[in-house]
Amino acid sequence: MTGSIQTKTNRKNYFAVINVYDEHGKRRLKWIDTGIPTKGNNKRLANKRLQEILVEYANSGIDVTKDEYFTDFMKDWLEVLRNSIAPTTYDSYSIILNNHILPYFERKRLKVKAVSPAVVQAYVSEKLKSGLSSNTVRKHLANISKCLDSAVKQNIIAFKD
Repeated sequence: MTGSIQTKTNRKNYFAVINVYDEHGKRRLKWIDTGIPTKGNNKRLANKRLQEILVEYANSGIDVTKDEYFTDFMKDWLEVLRNSIAPTTYDSYSIILNNHILPYFERKRLKVKAVSPAVVQAYVSEKLKSGLSSNTVRKHLANISKCLDSAVKQNIIAFKD
């Protein structure tokens, strides 16, 4: 994996631009804010940060080319799961997803990598405020958790303690 340091117009920080290749061999660029200001003599520091970022990505095993929406990932996850669970379980998962989880996350338009514990907690809080019982929300949370576990197994997101 290779990369370079770049600046953007009207931005105050250096960016690390990483060259990644998708499953078809097509090159994609991933722009990451280094947090290092362009003012001053900071290019050497930005290059050092680029090397750290490259090592992080290489060691994490995360597939940086997969960048799909969380709702699309959840739909795919449910379809993959369909053959390994009972039809009634599939129906209950499908109802929860279609009536609650997907509408909430479609409004947010989040990518899989952007779903954090804070985002999930905001979902739980909103559902509890809307009048759903804690037991029902726990079932929603179980589905979200299983889906995110699948994303970890597929190296789409990293496991965080």
